Amino acid sequence: MEAFERAHNGGLTAPDEDSGDEPAEAHRGQRVVHIEDDDDLRSLCGEILDDAGFEVLGCPTLMAGQLAIRARIPDVLIVDRDLPDGSGLDLVRWVRKNPLYARVHIIVFSARKSREEVESAILAGCDAFIGKPCSPSMLVEAVDAMVRPDPDAGRRRTGRRTKCAPAP
Repeated sequence: MEAFERAHNGGLTAPDEDSGDEPAEAHRGQRVVHIEDDDDLRSLCGEILDDAGFEVLGCPTLMAGQLAIRARIPDVLIVDRDLPDGSGLDLVRWVRKNPLYARVHIIVFSARKSREEVESAILAGCDAFIGKPCSPSMLVEAVDAMVRPDPDAGRRRTGRRTKCAPAP
């Protein structure tokens, strides 16, 4: 875990142990597109998510990510905020405007984690924000939360619950 948390400080190695929380087979067939320009971090995240059972496609640019999304719609999109060919938030907006991608869950994964940055990511349409660095378990849990059946999932997108308890 420490290696992952030091991802931008060099010495990158994948964790040896499995979290053991859930069998990897539970996520087989669930596709994640991860758009990240840092080759080492993209590779490490891919290994972590692959070990958790996700099918992961890593892309170094917005253009490559957009092509990957068009080729096969992912279940989850993880996008860095700052990429060599533009802002990851522009891709978030593009995905949210296209009805073909209405079921894609989006996580913005960025070192820019001020309150304003998180708010702008949410306003762009992401479902979750993860600040870099983070632990491998946090990454897997965030992606798992996006794909796990959840009766309250609609609230994350709309801000409203479909069922409410009466006020006391």
